[in-house]
Amino acid sequence: RFGSTGRATITTALVDAITRNEHIDKIATEICRKAHVSLSAEVMQEIARMNMNELSKSGAGVKNVGSFIVTFAEHHPAAMFTCLPIIINQLDADVWTIRSCILQSIGHVVAHIHASCDPTALKAKGFHLNSVDLDQNKDDVSDSVEPKGGDDENSDDLNTAQYVRAREGMLDMLVERTHDVNAFVRAAVMKI
Repeated sequence: RFGSTGRATITTALVDAITRNEHIDKIATEICRKAHVSLSAEVMQEIARMNMNELSKSGAGVKNVGSFIVTFAEHHPAAMFTCLPIIINQLDADVWTIRSCILQSIGHVVAHIHASCDPTALKAKGFHLNSVDLDQNKDDVSDSVEPKGGDDENSDDLNTAQYVRAREGMLDMLVERTHDVNAFVRAAVMKI
């Protein structure tokens, strides 16, 4: 509808608003929800490209970005599930705030998958992924999105197994982070 230039402008403006304003996280979450799925992915790609060390020097920018990530995961865990491979590289950032927020968002996704491990409930909640490889940094999530269809029982079992494997991988990642160098990150993992 907006074209690639318009979408890039919207993405840039949205990310700028997120970093500068602490109250924009819920509004930006709703904008991402109502817009095309690619807007959420593009916003997460921009966040993944950010240098959190530089952003932390400018004030509350990292806190605002982290707040957006947690709010987005809380309200739209299925969309966050598709975006996790994009922002997972920020777990290596030196800024503990962003690590803590990403881990909280993983916790929301894990809780949502666990609560709806029934194949029909997963499809109803919007989880339609072939697989999620959290160990690789992906620049484009379009390859991991499965087209809707193929509602036979075998594909339901396969999809459920994939979600369970993804959930187990995320839980392993959370357990690994209990050894984080920062006590606040370790405490955040324990709260999940």
